[in-house]
Amino acid sequence: ATNKKQYGLIIPQKQSNKMVINKLSVFGDDSSDDDEEAVRRQINSSLRKEGMKKMESKATREAMADALAEDPTIYEYDNIYDMIQEQKKKSDPKNKTKKDTKPRYITALKRTSELRKRATPKIKQKRILSLGISQH
Repeated sequence: ATNKKQYGLIIPQKQSNKMVINKLSVFGDDSSDDDEEAVRRQINSSLRKEGMKKMESKATREAMADALAEDPTIYEYDNIYDMIQEQKKKSDPKNKTKKDTKPRYITALKRTSELRKRATPKIKQKRILSLGISQH
């Protein structure tokens, strides 16, 4: 556990203090002293692990306090993100509300439908006349 900050890929070092607990036989000739010693070792190792966890959390809290002292807004992710999005909306002219946007194609469609409505009676007249002429 060094006090220097490490960046990049950090490969944890293997711990050589791993204890292997042998299962005791019910019918074995093990004495109660061996059982007590094994239990004592197990308890001591668990206490060491808990102590290490507390030290790590204390170091984490200290690092967080240092970071907050350096920049008070360091953990305000959502607020900063919202501010950035608002700035983007204000600065980008393409982002308009639906009230500001006008329909693109509907005016052209209406214009062509009006032209067809006007032309339809003329076309029908021509068909009728052409059919009447060809039958005579």
